[in-house]
Amino acid sequence: MGEFSRFSPPRMFRTPRQAPLTNPPIYGTIISRKIIIEIRRDTMKPIYLDHSATTPLDPRVLDAMMPYFSEHYGNSLAVHSFGRKAENAVENARDSVAYLLNCRPHEVIFTGGGTESDNLALRGVAQYAYVSGLPFTIITSPVEHEAISATARQLRETLDAALRIVPVDRYGFVSADDLRGALQNLPADGITLVSLIHTNNEVGTVNPIAELAAIAHEHGALFHTDAVQGAGQFVLDVEALEVDMLSLSAHKFY
Repeated sequence: MGEFSRFSPPRMFRTPRQAPLTNPPIYGTIISRKIIIEIRRDTMKPIYLDHSATTPLDPRVLDAMMPYFSEHYGNSLAVHSFGRKAENAVENARDSVAYLLNCRPHEVIFTGGGTESDNLALRGVAQYAYVSGLPFTIITSPVEHEAISATARQLRETLDAALRIVPVDRYGFVSADDLRGALQNLPADGITLVSLIHTNNEVGTVNPIAELAAIAHEHGALFHTDAVQGAGQFVLDVEALEVDMLSLSAHKFY
């Protein structure tokens, strides 16, 4: 066999020189020893596969909302006719959500999204405990959405809340025994909030929320679940789940 330069590939592996193609008609064209992959945007149609992150707006929702963008745009708290029409729309929506979750309409609170909903749950209870002068304990897991975990850490720093982390198994499940262990030796006169995710947004683990909520209540604790990722995939009945608070985000489901 002949000798080859350390800087030059054997002839059998060399690519013949070609004039650069300004508009290659196919992908996979070899140009100057490089493979150029070009997606023809005029012939390829993208397919959206990220519905777990956010869903496209349902055309029926857009049709239902259009009158309130163009005609019935009043402040829903105003006493004039524009305001009353907007208020009726808000209350009808509240009734629909309450029916979906099997709760009372006044228990439905509209927020700007899942993160705000999680914050309202944790901060609302924490502020009540703080102004009441009562010890406050948050119990959560290491696989929560950052909207929960970051808020819990901040409440520990700013309002002196006690933070307990329940371990999870290799699949991300919280066990009943571990939760019972975390609920031991709590301040007798304090307020405790357990916040555990319903459906994990990273690995898809679905926790046994009804069982975990029942254990929390046995120990006098409140229970919140972030069900943002589970909405639209599971029936979310707050009575059956026995939760005190539940977070949803409408952009995740139809």
